[in-house]
Formats: sequence, C-alpha cells, structure tokens
Amino acid sequence: MTDTEKLKKLNNRSEFNKYNGIVVTQADGGTAVVETVLCPNSMNPWGSAHGGLIFAMCDVAAGVAASDVGGPCVTQSGNIYFLRPAAGTKLRAVGTVIKRGKTVSVVETKVFSDADELVSAGQFEYFHTGKKIKDLD
Repeated sequence: MTDTEKLKKLNNRSEFNKYNGIVVTQADGGTAVVETVLCPNSMNPWGSAHGGLIFAMCDVAAGVAASDVGGPCVTQSGNIYFLRPAAGTKLRAVGTVIKRGKTVSVVETKVFSDADELVSAGQFEYFHTGKKIKDLD
C-alpha cells in the first residue's frame, strides 16, 4: 500500500475525525501527524482552540503512531499539559512512540500553532488489542 493510500484509509475510517476536521497527514515509523483548520466551532469562549479539540488531536496522533508500530490499539490513558492559548488558523499535533511494549505502547504528543509555537504536550498509553481494523490491515 502506498503512503497516499494509507493516509486515505486512515482519514476515511473515523467519522469523529471528519466531524472535528482532524486530518492525518503523516503516519510512518511510529510517528504520526494530524492537522486541523481552526474555525468558530473549534474555539472556546476566550477565542483560542478548545482544550477538547487539542486533546482529541493528541489522542488521534498518538493512536495512529502506536498502531503504526504495534497494530490496532485503544487508548488506555492520556495526560496533557496546556502550555499557552492555541490561536491562529491551524494546529498540528505530532505523536511519537517512545516505548513499544508487548501489549502497551507509550506515546509522546506535542501540538503546535501555525506560528510553530508549542501550545501543548502530553503522554498517552495504548493497549494493543490484536484485532484487525477493517479496511486498514
């Protein structure tokens, strides 16, 4: 499967991601990148990206990274630090596997504004289910 085909499948399998405008732009070697364009529905009452959107971006990036090296997985836990308001027009979340275990992977996440400022950082754990994901494997 080519990288383009892989990204197309990743982006077509989650209605949650589509609804929230979260797009996988890279998935390779235990690293994944997702992006979203900020719009009025993305914002909190103070005019910056809603923390729930940022957390979701981290979860998606980390989950794609973990599944890339360990197969299908589900979120076991997640921790995030909101470092500064996420303003601008676009956000980019990067997930990088820092430990691939037999059944659990640990993934570091970082979210950047379109000005390339670090706006949040986190760490997630994923349990590898051993089950196939339809149309991806």
